[in-house]
Amino acid sequence: MWGVIFVSILLCRFFSPGYGTIATDLCLVNALTHAQLAVRRREYNPGLWTAAFLFLPLGGAGLYIVSRLGHATIAQQTAGALVAIAIHAGIVVYVQRRKTMLAANNVAAC
Repeated sequence: MWGVIFVSILLCRFFSPGYGTIATDLCLVNALTHAQLAVRRREYNPGLWTAAFLFLPLGGAGLYIVSRLGHATIAQQTAGALVAIAIHAGIVVYVQRRKTMLAANNVAAC
């Protein structure tokens, strides 16, 4: 995640401030994912506090500033959202596969 945010900052600096929506959307999707997981499972998950107290306010403020100043086109805002969703979907797929693999190994060990 941090690498994608770094790339987003570089894109902002050298191409267009509108590419900042990648970083802001990534922070917001991360925060919402952690919050949704905590509500669904009714328990704490690693990253929840960071998401709630860092990513949600900073991502929201950053998205508001970039959008309000007119630096982000609709295409850049859409790309930011799609990149953020794709990264988190990839994480979910990886975790599910890993859990399945570990469960299969535990059954085979018994």
